[in-house]
Amino acid sequence: MKDVGVLVGWGAQDWGSRLVLDIETVADAKDKASPTVYHLFMTKNQAAVLANYLFEASGRLPPTGRRPGLIRRLLG
Repeated sequence: MKDVGVLVGWGAQDWGSRLVLDIETVADAKDKASPTVYHLFMTKNQAAVLANYLFEASGRLPPTGRRPGLIRRLLG
């Protein structure tokens, strides 16, 4: 049987070449007092692939870097 829950929180820890993704879920949205926490160890490449997958699945675009202002571009 698959565990089904509501996502109530997440975080990440940098471990050099790897990340630990912490996912917090609850079985019922009303029971936020006792979340189940999953710790997922992954490479940074796996994290990037997961992030891209989530952007595509959500129909959103990933954030883009801001272009430097005119003065910064002129002064280098």
